[in-house]
Amino acid sequence: MRAFGFNQYGNANVMEELSIPIPKLNPDEVLVKTTAFAINAFDIAVRNGQFRNSVTLLFPIILGSDGVGRIVQLGSGVHEYNIGDDILARPGIGTYAEYFKVSVDHLGYRPSNYNPYEAAGLPLSGITAYNTLVHIAHVKQGQTIVILGSSGGVGSMLVQMAHALGSIRYWYGRGMCSRNGSKSGRF
Repeated sequence: MRAFGFNQYGNANVMEELSIPIPKLNPDEVLVKTTAFAINAFDIAVRNGQFRNSVTLLFPIILGSDGVGRIVQLGSGVHEYNIGDDILARPGIGTYAEYFKVSVDHLGYRPSNYNPYEAAGLPLSGITAYNTLVHIAHVKQGQTIVILGSSGGVGSMLVQMAHALGSIRYWYGRGMCSRNGSKSGRF
């Protein structure tokens, strides 16, 4: 299959089209035909070699921590998904390819109100926003919070999740300051 990856750390110029085998599945994994993938800061950091002293990766490395596609094969232990299901996933690596494999613990159904290209950016941003609100900041209903940089992937998810948690939120992004969704001033 075709994939995009690299055989040495460096800038964007190390990326190349590669021909690699289709991944083999473990019992708890599915094989997904890629429709779209996100390019995250994490992927760029891996490509630049920022983790090379703490994580061993074997070349060639196929980037891609978020992906969207359709399940084409099920591992022998998978019973909660079916071939043909449209999913979004966070396999951690490998979505810059025609196919990627992912554990059922790291995927979900693609929301029908998102096209594949919009949905591809949800997994890592959503997980980061959720962990920030719930596990780090311990945001509770009725609390007032401030979200700076709300126009990016994580920031926009923070605003939506804070709303769902019932917090009173103030956010700033792209030159607009808002409280509970109403424009209150320009910076």
